[in-house]
Amino acid sequence: MEQLFAINDAEKLHTLGLSFFNQGDYYQAVQYLQRAVKLSPKTWHYLINLGIAFAAQTHYDKAIQCFKKSIQIQPTAESYLAWGTALYKQKKLKLAINYYQKALQLDAQNSEIHFNLASVLEKLNQPEIAITHYQKALTVVPQVKIHINMGIAFQRLGDHLQALTCFQAALELSPASADAAFSLGLLQLLMGNYIEGWPNYERRLLKQDFFKRTLKKPRWDGSPLNGRTLFVYSEQGLGDTLQFIRYLLLIQGGTVVFECQPALISVLKNYPSVDILLISTAEEPNIVYDVYISLMSLPVIFQTSLNTIPNQIPYLFPLAEKVEKWRPTFDSSTFNIGFTWAGSPQNPHDHTRSCQATDFLVLFDIPGVKFYSLQKGDAAKQKLKHPKVDHLGHKLHDFTDTAAVVACLDLVISVDTAIIHLAGAMGKSVWVLLALDSDWRWLLERSDSPWYPSVRLSRQTKFADWQTPIQAIKRALLEQL
Repeated sequence: MEQLFAINDAEKLHTLGLSFFNQGDYYQAVQYLQRAVKLSPKTWHYLINLGIAFAAQTHYDKAIQCFKKSIQIQPTAESYLAWGTALYKQKKLKLAINYYQKALQLDAQNSEIHFNLASVLEKLNQPEIAITHYQKALTVVPQVKIHINMGIAFQRLGDHLQALTCFQAALELSPASADAAFSLGLLQLLMGNYIEGWPNYERRLLKQDFFKRTLKKPRWDGSPLNGRTLFVYSEQGLGDTLQFIRYLLLIQGGTVVFECQPALISVLKNYPSVDILLISTAEEPNIVYDVYISLMSLPVIFQTSLNTIPNQIPYLFPLAEKVEKWRPTFDSSTFNIGFTWAGSPQNPHDHTRSCQATDFLVLFDIPGVKFYSLQKGDAAKQKLKHPKVDHLGHKLHDFTDTAAVVACLDLVISVDTAIIHLAGAMGKSVWVLLALDSDWRWLLERSDSPWYPSVRLSRQTKFADWQTPIQAIKRALLEQL
């Protein structure tokens, strides 16, 4: 290695380091870039690129040392941009803003800085300010990703027509963009345009960041099975599986093999129309089949419109023996309400769809009501110490327990998470707290859902304001009682 280049070949070492970086070999990139810096320690852009390579390895302390040294030699927008991005990756968002702003002071026309700053501002729930930076980024270099992100920001603010314009502009720039088509599809579904929305939603399968199954047999096109075996796999969250499992009831003329998340095996093991139930895997299924389809692609196969949504409820049922086990927990002389305030933190939109446990405090002064927290995960640590609240989340070992508890309750109140779909599929009365930028399945400006007849929707009227929908639920609950 030492003999490859003469002592003064720092630029060649730097070029090789960048080549390895672009190939994703960050270890080799660091090795070459370190040697380049050693040979030419005052070349500031060598230090920046070495820092970026360290950051790609998540060695953020080493990365920041490189950026500091670079700035001491020559303060540049590039160094502050790289430093801000390293902080962003560490989720130090407010600090990242400071460094992006320093970068803008040195290069106010840099599209990448405006884009990165806007992305941080969105994470900090400041979509209005983010939009101004997306707009500035677009005036410098029109890019598909900028149009898409700006459209998402407009959508979060409830400005769906502006969002539509952004996604269409992204597609005009790049008609083959799966990200743009998918974003447009989500908005079309939200607006009730299922005819155009489902085909665009299918473009998710072409997105680079989307989990794709590589299977050996052909994809099912909806033609009659005529005795063939169809392999169906779940592809997204638990709530998605619980919502779309209903489509398996529409499949006729063949054997259905269904693969789902481990957490749902217990509650789906006797599901009608499923001949064989498997646990999800990324591998080729260890079973003979003829054709396959993903669960979320069934709506386009069955050409679902708003008027043809299969909503024969209930289609999920609790285990009778578990219901009897849980029933003594609840006092039949009171009105029993289960509630949750947070979804899975793995969901990229969880920071907007979830609220805080304390947001429910305003409901606890209603007489004749007992509340049961069904919250699980890290959010369950937000325990509310109140005489009207019992915490059951830690006792719910699987979805059969949750289903049995839901069956014993009079009402479930929750943000948009899997328990809504479980209770809705059981036909239980469910009141849902929705963020202003709610998921596509809840449509716009409706208090009901064509997917779940027993669901009632309570929506934010302005961004990040949970008290308005919770107060609406309180008024409705007082009226009902």
